[in-house]
Amino acid sequence: PESVAIDAYLEVLSRFNEPFVVDGSKNVDWLWYLNARGLLDMLPTRVIVVTRSVWAFAASQFRAGNTNIYQSAEGWRNIYRHVLRTVSVLAPPSLLIRHEDFVSNMDKWLSRAAWFVSDRPHNIFEPKPLHCIGGNHSAYAIREEFDKQGHLRVVPDHERPVSMEKLSFFGASEAPRSQPIERWGHLIDRQQAKNILGIPGIMDTMLDLGYDPLGMLEEHAAWLARGRQGT
Repeated sequence: PESVAIDAYLEVLSRFNEPFVVDGSKNVDWLWYLNARGLLDMLPTRVIVVTRSVWAFAASQFRAGNTNIYQSAEGWRNIYRHVLRTVSVLAPPSLLIRHEDFVSNMDKWLSRAAWFVSDRPHNIFEPKPLHCIGGNHSAYAIREEFDKQGHLRVVPDHERPVSMEKLSFFGASEAPRSQPIERWGHLIDRQQAKNILGIPGIMDTMLDLGYDPLGMLEEHAAWLARGRQGT
């Protein structure tokens, strides 16, 4: 965040001329940057924290090439402890959405998020201004859904480009996102899942984020058992 001029941020806001702008940089330190300059209240800011379970995060890191799932789990813990501390200390209006809940009922959570940021219901056809400050610009740079003004538009399925690189990374035959445990269960075995939960701070962080970690362990064990029965 220190490399980003606040003038650039203000310029983006004025150029969009919209009631709100979504910063998807995934960089919670941006809030500390605003706060240190007395701008967190001057620029009304709302925070949406989107989480994944520690096992899902470790599995995604495994697919990306980091095979040390315990190191990834510790990274997950550190990230979300920092996020929770930031939201607690700076106290901006915040909404926490667990990815596992979101994919099971997207209409509900999109509507809740829309009301949270704009006091109006979700409308998928309404242009949504976005920008990226402080990091993860590639998340938007390759997206054909964004027009020249930086608005997200709805793209019909027949217009969506298929990225073979992305397809090979995520896997064409993986379980749908509405089945979160199935998406990571084949990469982390029963003992590894238990070991991860035993890392100091992991259980507390899962609970603070609203997860039922012991229940998820049991779901994972049941899924593995069904898989063995089917072979």
